[in-house]
Amino acid sequence: MASIERTAYPRFPRLLTPQDLRRLFTPALAEIDWVNAAARGDRRLPLMVQLKCFQYLHYFIAIEHISPEVVEHVSASMGLPPQREIAYPDAHRSLYRHHEAVRQHLGVKPFTGPRARADAQRIAREVCRVVNTRIDVINILIAELVRLGYELPMYSPCSRSQSANTRRASRRCTSRSKIHCRMTSAAGSTNCSSATCRCARLATTI
Repeated sequence: MASIERTAYPRFPRLLTPQDLRRLFTPALAEIDWVNAAARGDRRLPLMVQLKCFQYLHYFIAIEHISPEVVEHVSASMGLPPQREIAYPDAHRSLYRHHEAVRQHLGVKPFTGPRARADAQRIAREVCRVVNTRIDVINILIAELVRLGYELPMYSPCSRSQSANTRRASRRCTSRSKIHCRMTSAAGSTNCSSATCRCARLATTI
């Protein structure tokens, strides 16, 4: 299983310097105009934070994982009272509306459906002609999905223990040993003698 720390999957650094905040999370004037037109009152800051975080990460992070320094910097840049967190009412559609507004504003496609899986499989087959390590396949897949305008799925590594015989079967691909995220399909176990097939299965599940 590939640890997220060993991949190019975007994530917040452990430490955000003032220079990082200014360079990465300062809203442009056009972005402030867009937010003011798209949201009202206290909904403006959450929308802007969602936009700036997505631009950096290429996916929507859970709001409790957004760095307080980012929220504080964005609120100051917008001339708003200082805040260190954003919130959405429980069971409220504002969060989903903001996600969709950011996707439309940036021209990003959610990673869902057979077309997205087919694109990931195609990329993986092409990549496996020149690289053969799990980390390389994942990193190239991430870069290509971003280039194609996809929102990255959440990276949620999870695997279940398998029998010793299954672990020793190096040519056996099973859905239980894959690294899962929302792009995965409910595929069952399949015998794969081809390295390309194994890479393609790995890539479509990050």
